[in-house]
Amino acid sequence: MKKLLSVVFACFMVFAAVDSALAFTSDSLMLAVYNADDNEVVLDLGSLSGLDLTAQNVTLAEAGSFSLSNFGDSISSYSDLSVAVFGNSGVGSTTAKYLGITEDVDVSYNKGAYTSFETGSSSIALAGADGSFSTRLSSDLNSYNIIMNSNGTLPGNFRGFLADTDLGETSLVEDGYVELYLQETGFTGGRTGYFYSDTVATIQIYSNGTVMLNASASAVPVPGSLTLLGIGLLGLAGIRRK
Repeated sequence: MKKLLSVVFACFMVFAAVDSALAFTSDSLMLAVYNADDNEVVLDLGSLSGLDLTAQNVTLAEAGSFSLSNFGDSISSYSDLSVAVFGNSGVGSTTAKYLGITEDVDVSYNKGAYTSFETGSSSIALAGADGSFSTRLSSDLNSYNIIMNSNGTLPGNFRGFLADTDLGETSLVEDGYVELYLQETGFTGGRTGYFYSDTVATIQIYSNGTVMLNASASAVPVPGSLTLLGIGLLGLAGIRRK
């Protein structure tokens, strides 16, 4: 009987661990893929407290994590979709906030919106807490587009936290990937301390749904079109030899 109970308890712990690994938390790093006039997909890329942001070639989401099938018939190209990365390392004035920017440059932040950013990203995480993937209309009150983009009026605004809004989002490309520079921001010693912002990692987002952390050139998947081109060139070379 004790052995049976031990097995049951072990199974419960395994399923509990799997369930927690697949759920958004207050310290989730999140990716939003959306079109303001259509749907939105939000992915949990992992717990910031558990991610080694210095690690190379880490797969945060597998191919197929999102696709055009998640969107309406009016979305015919990946270039119609915008992407943003954001998250908290926890809740409170001593925790860091993270967001992706399109260039590795010094950017301006509105420090007064620090808590607003935290509240907004936590709300999005709670709205997707039943799994690692959530999809909804971009006009939904719990969507990234509404919560972080000032009710959909200012993309890349991050609830007023990022002053350089033109750096806050980018569009996907049809074949290949786009790269965002992950910035860590926060206060040393609480809200009365020094405010800092540093680029701590890069995030690569591919049109096939793959998301990578700090991908090196050798780890970048070859786009399908280039693969077909290579096969075609090899075929021509074979014909010429004949």
